[in-house]
Amino acid sequence: MLKSTLIWFKRLNWKMKAFVFLLLIGGLNSIASIAFLRLSPERMAQAEQRALAEQAKNARSLEQVTAARAVKAALRDSLRDPDSLVFESMRVSEDSRIVCAQYHAKNGFGGMNRKFVVYVDRSGFDTADVWKKHCSGPMNDWLWAVNS
Repeated sequence: MLKSTLIWFKRLNWKMKAFVFLLLIGGLNSIASIAFLRLSPERMAQAEQRALAEQAKNARSLEQVTAARAVKAALRDSLRDPDSLVFESMRVSEDSRIVCAQYHAKNGFGGMNRKFVVYVDRSGFDTADVWKKHCSGPMNDWLWAVNS
């Protein structure tokens, strides 16, 4: 049996030999990893900590998307032509308290105006001092959340 297998293997071109070799190595590697897979209590604790950190990150992301979409809704409600609203940037702080947005919208004469707004604890401001104070630091970009 082994002799016939070796003759068969010799007849293969180099690409097929490499493929067969990789299949054999991959199969042996999988068997070895299954046979020796044992999680120590320390590794289980580390895995649980990573899972909890991932859940917390996802919860923060959901809060940030919700804050960005709330600002979008508030701006749309305040405009004369809500369909003309186009966001250039939408940035949200890590704790979702501060939302900074730059946008274009039509004015009463039909022209497009570029504006910005800063929402701090759900109160809107549009002064340059507030923008410099709250929006100059690192924040998370959520432009895709309001444009989708």
